[in-house]
Amino acid sequence: MPGDADKALMPLAFCRECGQEYLVVALTNEDGTIRYRPRRDRDASGGDDANGYLYVSADQPWPTDPLAEGRFPESWLSDGQVLDRLRKYQPRLVRVDVSGTESPDGLPAAYVPAPFRFCLRCKVSYEQTRGTDFAKLSTLDAEGRSSAVSVISAAIVRALKQLPLDELDDDARKLLTFVDNRQDASLQAGHFNDFVQITQLRGAVYRAVSTSPLRHDDVAQRVVEALGLDFADYAQHPDAVYGPRASAQRAFKDFIEYRLYSDLQRGWRVTMPNLEQTGLLRIDYESLSEIAADTDLWTGCPPALRDARPGEREDLGRIVLDEFRRELAIDVFCLTEDGHTRLRRQSEQHLTGLWSMPPREPAPQLAAVSTRTGSPGRPRAEVRLTGRSALGRYLRERSGLRNPDGSALDTADAQQIIEHLLAVFARTGLLTKIDLPKQDGLSYRLKASALIWTAGDGRTAAPSPLRMSVDPERGTRINPFFRDLYRDTAMTLAGLQAREHTAQVNQLDRQDREDRFRSGDLPLLFCSPTMELGVDIASLNAVGLRNVPPTPANYAQRSGRAGRSGQPALVVTYCATGNAHDQYYFRRSRDMVAGAVAAPRLDLTNESLLASHLHALWLAETGANLHTRLPQLLDLDADGMPVLPDLARSLADKDTIKRATDRTQSIVAPLRDELRASAWWHDGWAESVIESAPHSFDRACDRWRELYRAALADQQEQNRIVLDTSVSPNARRAAESRRREAESQLRLLRNEDSDHGHSDFYTYRYFASEGFLPGYSFPRLPLAAYIPGVRTAGTGMDGGDYLQRPRFLAISEFGPGALIYHEGARYEVRRVQVPMASGGVGTVDLQDARRCEECGYHHVRQPGIDVCENCGVPLGVPRYNLMRMQTVFTRRRERISSDEEERRRAGFELETSFRFSQSGTRLSRIDAEIVGDDHPIASLTYGDTAVVRVTNLGRRRRKNPNDLGYWLDTVKGNWLSEKDATDTTPQDDDLEDAADAPTKQKVIPFVEDTRNIAVLRLVNAVDEVVATTLRYALERGIEAEFQLEDSELSSEAMPDMQERARMLFTESAEGGAGVLRRLHSEPDALSRAARRALQIAHFDVDGIDLGHADGASERCEKACYDCLLSYGNQSDHQRIDRHAVRGLLLELAAGGTRLVATDGDLGDSADALRGRCRSEADRMFIALLMEHGFVLPDGVHETIGPVSADFVFHSENGPTVVFVDDEPPGTGRDDAAEDDLMDLGWSVVRLGVGDDWLRVLRSHSYVFGEGRK
Repeated sequence: MPGDADKALMPLAFCRECGQEYLVVALTNEDGTIRYRPRRDRDASGGDDANGYLYVSADQPWPTDPLAEGRFPESWLSDGQVLDRLRKYQPRLVRVDVSGTESPDGLPAAYVPAPFRFCLRCKVSYEQTRGTDFAKLSTLDAEGRSSAVSVISAAIVRALKQLPLDELDDDARKLLTFVDNRQDASLQAGHFNDFVQITQLRGAVYRAVSTSPLRHDDVAQRVVEALGLDFADYAQHPDAVYGPRASAQRAFKDFIEYRLYSDLQRGWRVTMPNLEQTGLLRIDYESLSEIAADTDLWTGCPPALRDARPGEREDLGRIVLDEFRRELAIDVFCLTEDGHTRLRRQSEQHLTGLWSMPPREPAPQLAAVSTRTGSPGRPRAEVRLTGRSALGRYLRERSGLRNPDGSALDTADAQQIIEHLLAVFARTGLLTKIDLPKQDGLSYRLKASALIWTAGDGRTAAPSPLRMSVDPERGTRINPFFRDLYRDTAMTLAGLQAREHTAQVNQLDRQDREDRFRSGDLPLLFCSPTMELGVDIASLNAVGLRNVPPTPANYAQRSGRAGRSGQPALVVTYCATGNAHDQYYFRRSRDMVAGAVAAPRLDLTNESLLASHLHALWLAETGANLHTRLPQLLDLDADGMPVLPDLARSLADKDTIKRATDRTQSIVAPLRDELRASAWWHDGWAESVIESAPHSFDRACDRWRELYRAALADQQEQNRIVLDTSVSPNARRAAESRRREAESQLRLLRNEDSDHGHSDFYTYRYFASEGFLPGYSFPRLPLAAYIPGVRTAGTGMDGGDYLQRPRFLAISEFGPGALIYHEGARYEVRRVQVPMASGGVGTVDLQDARRCEECGYHHVRQPGIDVCENCGVPLGVPRYNLMRMQTVFTRRRERISSDEEERRRAGFELETSFRFSQSGTRLSRIDAEIVGDDHPIASLTYGDTAVVRVTNLGRRRRKNPNDLGYWLDTVKGNWLSEKDATDTTPQDDDLEDAADAPTKQKVIPFVEDTRNIAVLRLVNAVDEVVATTLRYALERGIEAEFQLEDSELSSEAMPDMQERARMLFTESAEGGAGVLRRLHSEPDALSRAARRALQIAHFDVDGIDLGHADGASERCEKACYDCLLSYGNQSDHQRIDRHAVRGLLLELAAGGTRLVATDGDLGDSADALRGRCRSEADRMFIALLMEHGFVLPDGVHETIGPVSADFVFHSENGPTVVFVDDEPPGTGRDDAAEDDLMDLGWSVVRLGVGDDWLRVLRSHSYVFGEGRK
């Protein structure tokens, strides 16, 4: 930390009531040594016993006897002792040294186990024990960016709108804000709209209650009047008159009523406290004090309630009725399913923009309260107030009520009091009785007419004793910013609204938003980087950037959208504290604003990239029209959905292939020198790409075919269920809904609703995403998530959509239970398309694999492979039940609220492995060494289009680290939840329980793709601190030197038993800038990156410590957020020390990179194989493999039991024996030998005299590879 290099830097969390800080830690016990490490707490996974907080205070330290000093909250005590159920949550006195290790001489502190139950300073206490502590503690990394951008954006547009008319035209009073990606654009637009709407609504409520109290019959109308909106601000038809105008006004009033009652629900907003929490509103209840004082009403009640003082009954009654209200157990039509449906229809007909019902907003969960004892797994909408509930505990422990003999209430006594209390309130008209289907006994709801809305004093917040207790002398703290926002600023936000502009918005909506933004009717647009080019926005004077762009070129493009023709403009960039890229350029803003714009680079020696361009050339030569939809290219009625015959003939025309082959020469010729240095290049490569183009085209259609087959099969299966008279009504309704989803998927796949280039299934865009054609802005080989649509009154159709993400992002963003953001709403991943095995429905296509524990190299499990093919170390135990991740399906959760600072991510443990690809006879790897002063420093191995696999092992903080994977319903494809597991997330509550699924299996999802990689490994062993720090320093240095942003380059520590800091660098884009290749091809590329890393780590070129970044006031000791720390690497903070790598970085900066001879060329091994052949036929077989670029055998003339095999091949699909018969086969090679091999799990390929060997090899590509064609 600054000023003391030996002190650990820990993340902080702050009590939301008093601001007391806590160190966020994870407790570890290593051979009896207890250490507290930094804990990253941004994911949604639940805690475990090792998670907690450290409380350190000089003025109010935690005492040795906290009970005697009155430091526990009153709610924790009974008869002067801590309640038994809370003892395990008591703070524990510890002494911790500066490194975070418990030590007798350490700093006095108190360890507070998670979940956070009470604040050790202000004594606010909480009953919640499940989920995260987000509502109790705020952290710097979980809050900020979205709120900051919303506040800044609102301030800019408000300022523009306040300018005089002669200074700025109306159509120029708007703000265009660039956001990193599609999902963040959706998040920010939803956040802004919610922030603006809720602020205006609450401000209007405050203004209305300030004049006189509100009741149900006038609350909506008076709030509408206080809002002061013009008719055009909310009406779909602003010029409507007479009846239509009155209908729109009624719809708007009903919408406001709905939002008002929804906002009474407890706890769903944290970062934006409501009017009660800011002290501006109090909710009272009709005649509650009179009812509490009327002794006749309480004569038949238990003595403790009957004999209580009126004030005690009133306080208890208020607590109970507040609970009804905060659980949304309110008897009001707008919250019912029918009321919500009517309001949605009204909104579709009459309302628009911010003040309309979002089409995907689900009906609220209207609760009902009963006194029945509950069972685990009941719906959230069934609220149970029993003797064992939080209300029952309050009665027993804190209410002050006693039995006539003076004894404390027990659970049965509390149960009786609750039952009689609700009965009295129902009899007196505060509650209404309801009968719920399939429920025994009565349930209750609070009558909306019982609520009285009154003004608060703005000094203390409304109490909530069942959920948190506060020091009576302090009261509940309010947030003055939000109090003043609602009270003073809310009215100035009228007319503000935002929309997202990304490729995931359909074409018609996107065009409408562009037109409205041009005219100034839409004042804010949050867009993805695709808006940098190609869309003309006139009269734009202000641009916002939600984060620092990747490069000066991006900054110039984005900022240049404003102030064209020499006009002045405002450009505002938000820099987040914990983002390394943002902080780097915040300190060096001149490098971004006025920095050199590097020329765009493409790695033209990338095999996949070059092949896609040659495919485009070939396609142009064919003259084929790919139309706009895949069904125009494929015969959907034929088996296998082949390419249509006429198109297939056109694509396979020999003259076309010859013309295209000739044209490739002019393209390839200038690149030959560079291409010859690539591991994959050979002289016939371009010709083979063109010759195989028809086959590659057909294969590129396979993903679409899989999606279409799955949707079609789902439609047919759900239709079967709908028509089955024996199924239950609920099952039929569920099948109807899923059938509509399947039909929507089929429409999307057929691209029926959008004959344009913006759909992901527009033909040319689809082939680009498959990597067959060039497509720099499209995810290559993406995974899709289906977003369900809604049935609208106008069309009756489901407007679903597929969202596509690069595979390595999708493995976490589309993981089980993950949340996806789209068009102002959140969607939860509920099920996955199950890759079916040969056994049919209910079986899953799984594989086993090994990851080398020494180097991280990937091996698909197969006989005969027992040592690592990369480093030669014996392989460990295989990992079983690996499932290739496919398309996922989601269900809508709720609209995005202003609580969403960052996208909520479930915490998954991801493991990366790699494998160098093989091109013909050569391994696609280039070895280099980094040398300085004639001695080697490190090795650097580059892999062109290497196979990278990312495996999702399970929740990051699961209780048992050896318990891998997730439960899957193998028939339905639904992800399942273990309800009693400690690693469940809040959204897991909505997943089906694994215990109830009849067909389930635990699977480990994975994805694979090809990427350019580089593996760096030091010559000498180093400790963990040096290895970790060097990796982050080089990653930051490479990003800065080559103008990459965080997401374009990733690094990961790989296993290294010799402790030589093996690290894997991966480029995120296929065929991108080729930075990792440059580290090999340019002798000084890595040294330049090392020099930039020195600068980032606050050293000059000679290694002299500069102490801190330019403009920073505090000294950087081991590391800081200006250099190597970020919120993303919090778990490694204790292993980062910039001083530890100073010498290594200086060596690398002074050194150079030189290529070394590689054993990647298999030509020499082919000679060795020929030498082991026993016949001319054997040698002819090896020659044929070499000539056509097939995979060479792993063994020659091996014995497998009684079988004498000529050649042995090991592939991902299993082991194979090849017999080359130049004479009739004898014993050990005959049909009986084939049977023996098949019994052992081997495949057999037999080549006889007179056979077409080349045809046989091509028909067994799963063994021999594709070869050159």
